[in-house]
Amino acid sequence: MAKEIITILDPLLKQKSGEVETFDNNLEDLVKDMLETMKHHQGVGLAAVQIGTPLRVLTYLGYDGKAGFMVNPVIVQRSEKIIDSEEGCLSVLGDSDAGIVTMPRHEWIKVKFRDLKGDESEMLAEKRNSVVIQHEIDHLDGICITDSLSPLKRDMIRRRISKLERYKIE
Repeated sequence: MAKEIITILDPLLKQKSGEVETFDNNLEDLVKDMLETMKHHQGVGLAAVQIGTPLRVLTYLGYDGKAGFMVNPVIVQRSEKIIDSEEGCLSVLGDSDAGIVTMPRHEWIKVKFRDLKGDESEMLAEKRNSVVIQHEIDHLDGICITDSLSPLKRDMIRRRISKLERYKIE
């Protein structure tokens, strides 16, 4: 079921998410909810913490159009080459150009992660996949793209989100 995405105003997004230790139906349900939420909000990535569950789980939409997920992802290798990536974030009103930030990202990364059974796997992520996974791992570490902005621009975005939340229609 698609969930509501919390905004950068929520202090939960500033906390480091905990490791998944139990690989059961609850984890499977979480991943399904995340994939549905990501699709519903037309995102290309989502961290579990963005739907209020501070566990190290992320979903992503690959450049091949296939959705995937990672449990307890860890970047084990990265390129030296840095690219400038224009990124939005569903927690910063993802469909708004006002939330677009240019971030330095590694062109490719190698990630170790677990699947729903707890089995370890590894993936080489390049270009957009690399950027999306780095962005979501930042969320799992309590980092949001707005953290790199000047205090003035960050405050402007926070005020806009606060105003929109006050007038949100349920």
